[in-house]
Amino acid sequence: RYSLLTESIMDVIWIMDIDLHLTYISPSVERIRGYTIQEVTSQRLDEMFTPESLRRALGLIKEELTSKKNPKDPFRLGTVGLEMTRKGGGTVWTESRVTLLYGPDGHPAGLMGVTRDVTERRKMEESLRDSERRYRLLAENITDVIWVSDMNLNRTYVSPSAKSLQGYESADDIPLKVKDVLTPASFEIARETFARELALERKRKKNMHRSWTLQLELKRKDGSTVWTEDKITFLRDGAGKPVGFLGVTRDISLRKQAEDALRSLSRRLVEVQEIE
Repeated sequence: RYSLLTESIMDVIWIMDIDLHLTYISPSVERIRGYTIQEVTSQRLDEMFTPESLRRALGLIKEELTSKKNPKDPFRLGTVGLEMTRKGGGTVWTESRVTLLYGPDGHPAGLMGVTRDVTERRKMEESLRDSERRYRLLAENITDVIWVSDMNLNRTYVSPSAKSLQGYESADDIPLKVKDVLTPASFEIARETFARELALERKRKKNMHRSWTLQLELKRKDGSTVWTEDKITFLRDGAGKPVGFLGVTRDISLRKQAEDALRSLSRRLVEVQEIE
């Protein structure tokens, strides 16, 4: 049963002696690295790992071997990510769970490990980190305010641009409750609109990507207000159920002033025409 397990498992099971020479490795190594068992067992460590991963592995092993005397002590090396070479060129990222083996005298006698191919996971993690870096770069430099709130209208994220819009020196001082951010009249408009949009969710045919735009009056730290235009949409879980709101807020104070000036001018023209 043990032979069947080690020869069929997708992960690579291996054993090294105290001099770090392979004494056993399971056949699955050929799937991960492209080398046969005979080729792998004849390789040096610098042929198995990239230089940086080899330095890391040797450093951890040296630290462990010089500090462990009692087999009952925990093994700190644990799980380690290492980049290994592949036959024909290229590398593969692996994750190894390593255990220290002890001899009859209680001293370290070797290493046993289980190695797993995590290349695809590393690619996805790197893609996610790259996406997060681009998003953070956008959020930290855009003049509009990007915000996220839960279904109770408590903001869970606000981009740094909110500081200048609302007049705060630190993002930590910005109120997180939407009710504390908007004037009473604007909050009532927002609340009624959100309730109406939630009601639309009960319809059999609904637009999963719909958004709506509101003009809202935002309170500033000094007590003044600023008119904004908010484009809002639902945040959804994997099943498409709304779990929050995503909004982009833009300062439209100058536009509102121009519109007010235009309306005032229009009224004045009508008055002049009536006088004439």
